[in-house]
Amino acid sequence: MSIASTNADVKPCPFCGSKVELTFKRGDWGYTPNTVSIRCESCGVGFVEDAEEWKKGVGTYSIQEQAEAKVLERWNRRFEVKL
Repeated sequence: MSIASTNADVKPCPFCGSKVELTFKRGDWGYTPNTVSIRCESCGVGFVEDAEEWKKGVGTYSIQEQAEAKVLERWNRRFEVKL
């Protein structure tokens, strides 16, 4: 699912300016955690984050919403250079 067109709060790729894709993958109970990945549709830069909230059972939102919010917060963080 491409979220750049559906969520105005998602910044484009910091390297090429393209849209990004957000993917939620359910884990196997007791073996692997749920994960959320985000990557650029053009150049492929991105990362995968384990859904820590799933392991700890913390929070009031769904596991998917918590994990996506965490990934989007990291993705949208930018270092601003003041000239």
